[in-house]
Formats: sequence, C-alpha cells, structure tokens
Amino acid sequence: MRTLLLSGGVVVTCDAGHTVHAPGDVVLEDDRIAYVGPRYDGEYDQRFSAGGKLIMPGLINAHTHSPMSIFRGVADDVDLQVFLEERVWPREICLTPKDVYAGAVLSYIEMLQCGVTTCVDMYLYEEELVRAALDTG
Repeated sequence: MRTLLLSGGVVVTCDAGHTVHAPGDVVLEDDRIAYVGPRYDGEYDQRFSAGGKLIMPGLINAHTHSPMSIFRGVADDVDLQVFLEERVWPREICLTPKDVYAGAVLSYIEMLQCGVTTCVDMYLYEEELVRAALDTG
C-alpha cells in the first residue's frame, strides 16, 4: 500500500457541517481517501506540501457539449438563434468522429485544470466522448 500525505492546505470537506480545516491534511492510501482533518501524525510514503492551496472534492459540470469547444470564437456577441442556426449547425454537419474526439479532449483537459472531475456530456458520436474521457483520465 502506498500512502500519500497532502499537508497544510485549506481542506474544504463539503460535508453536511461545512467543515473546513485550515491548515488541514488529506491522506491517500492507494486509490482511496484514508484521512481528512487537522494535522496527520501517522506514517506516509510521500508528502506534498499544500500550503497556500485549496483541497476539496472535484466539481461537477452537470451539462456540457464538450466538442463544441472547437467552435470557440465563431459566434461572439450573437443571440442564441443566430448562434445555432447560422454559426453552429452548418459546422456541426461537417464534423467527423475525429473532430468530436479532439474537441472533447480539449474540453476535458480544460475542465480538469479548473477542478471539474465529473461531467454530463451530450453530443454527436457518443463513443468518441467516452474514448476522450478515458484517454484524459
């Protein structure tokens, strides 16, 4: 078993009591969270200083069309109807599975960089969304 200590961060638990440990520690044992709280005095294999960092559960994006990231910038400052009918739909009919995969990978990487670890994604070529999610972790 490998034990990793994240120490000294601001730990927001998101529990029913809205508990915050500042500073706080989180201990991971292999792929599970083994400890969350104030100073951890047990043994560990590796320690990362989390001073000045926020440690919290991952965020959830409850509605996304991740491949649409490849349309970024094509319809700034237009209303929804123009956005869809004149800018997006004419481009969507040309998309290939490879395009959808690339747009999804881009979006998933951006989400992970922003703390989003879960999303509800809906778009064309669903199997490419699954492949992109698996490939980006």
